[in-house]
Amino acid sequence: MQQKTTYSRYSYLYYFWLFIPAIIYFAFVNNYGVNIPYRDDYRAILEFLVDFKSANFSHKVSLLFSQNNEHRILSSHILYVLYYSLFNEINFRNIIFIGNLQLVIIFLIGVHFIKKGITDFWYIAAFVFGICLFDISSYENATFAMASMQNYGVIMLFFLSLLFYSFSSLKWLIPAIFFQGLCAFSSGNGMVAGLALVLYNLLCRNKLNTIASLVSFSTFTGLYFVNYQSPQGSLAGDTNNAITFFIHMAGAHFSYDYGLLAGILVLIALGGILPFNSKFQFKSNVLPMIAVLIFVMASMAVTSKFRSKTIHDSYASRYLIYAHLLTGVGFFFLFIKIDKSKIKWPIIIVSLIGLLHVYKENYNWGIGGFERQENRIEVTDFIDHPQKDQLREIAVQACTAGIYCIEEHR
Repeated sequence: MQQKTTYSRYSYLYYFWLFIPAIIYFAFVNNYGVNIPYRDDYRAILEFLVDFKSANFSHKVSLLFSQNNEHRILSSHILYVLYYSLFNEINFRNIIFIGNLQLVIIFLIGVHFIKKGITDFWYIAAFVFGICLFDISSYENATFAMASMQNYGVIMLFFLSLLFYSFSSLKWLIPAIFFQGLCAFSSGNGMVAGLALVLYNLLCRNKLNTIASLVSFSTFTGLYFVNYQSPQGSLAGDTNNAITFFIHMAGAHFSYDYGLLAGILVLIALGGILPFNSKFQFKSNVLPMIAVLIFVMASMAVTSKFRSKTIHDSYASRYLIYAHLLTGVGFFFLFIKIDKSKIKWPIIIVSLIGLLHVYKENYNWGIGGFERQENRIEVTDFIDHPQKDQLREIAVQACTAGIYCIEEHR
């Protein structure tokens, strides 16, 4: 008994290699993250904190739920306020690290779901999930404080809510609803996260959780649009452009130049590896990953609808996290689908070699992205923003308020 307990303790050290992709990713964050605001950081963080600092209580509450462009970013706002309250200043490099640490929580919960679905050799699927999640091509989120907080935050909150809904005990229902609500107000696609949670609970045939998630989804979606203001201008394209954008986005993990072809192949392959039985039913142990797939696909659809004026945006670094997640989840389904096949291991080995090659190519592409972004932040005055004068004024106000002085860090 003592030997088994000792092994159980040290087995976590044995699987430490699963975190190698995360270590590589955070090495880049450490090397390239700087304490200088970038683009939306000025309005979403500095201007918000300047207004928040001088506001009365009711106005503070209103500001927490206020929009940044078309998004409400409540979870990000809460973090900015807590950080400033603790340290009496804002350090963008530290905010960047906090934002990216959300990926670690996503990874740990994802591994938990993978272990539920795969009994033997689960760590292979977990490793693939890791190299997809911590792909270096996501350099924009990696060194952009506001982007990492929002783009990774909505995914983390969805995973947390899904985790608590997956527990059978009634005591976990309250935190599940709490994180679902926080997710709904953390980004525009937080609402589709709520829909994915409803579908998950329906597939689980859990009446109480289904009712709770449905009521929460309806309530939070309604509240999201209270006093909502549509931003001026739109990046939305027509239907044909949005469909092209979506397909290109689906294959973006594998290729930029051949993204459309890669996207078509990915979507076809995904349809063939979904692990349902002859009655089109899923086993309970794969349902969490089905929910993740629904959330990822819905998020890609929303992004395609509202960001599709130019096809090249589908390979924008800040959106690649969904293509990466799609690939990681797809490998999980492939592993389960061919579990009893005689050619399982040849397929797994070939897939691993291919995915490691893609990781290497994305790594090389990401290095250039990190270097370009660092140069834009450190060298270019206010990033050549079309509203440069307004950003400069925000920076002056933030310095006067004792929140952050940009001239001390350039």
